[in-house]
Amino acid sequence: MARAVVGERVPVYDVVGVGFGPSNLALAIAVTEHNTAPGAETVTAHFLERQVRFGWHRGMLIDNATMQVSFLKDLATMRNPTSSFSFLSYLHSKDRLVDFINHKNLFPLRIEFHDYFEWAAEKVD
Repeated sequence: MARAVVGERVPVYDVVGVGFGPSNLALAIAVTEHNTAPGAETVTAHFLERQVRFGWHRGMLIDNATMQVSFLKDLATMRNPTSSFSFLSYLHSKDRLVDFINHKNLFPLRIEFHDYFEWAAEKVD
């Protein structure tokens, strides 16, 4: 484990998150959106994650298994309904919005929601 040496500049963050699952991903999105708001004071954040890339319940991504909560409880909609990080923005970016609406089922597949999480994680890097 690296240690700070006296006299070295050690970064100081406003927010430090341990793990980068959906909760901290939603926090990273909130910080990103906050920092792009006109006149906002910049918030610095750093997230620590042991996995190389984003992953959410990989063992639970069973074919045809659906989410048990509304897609509106995504990473951003409850906080910011106009967010470019919403599940609807994801569907639009993948040319899947019309298909999703016409499917007549408002509970997306867990596999698709996992893909949404990965898409959002890539956008906040």
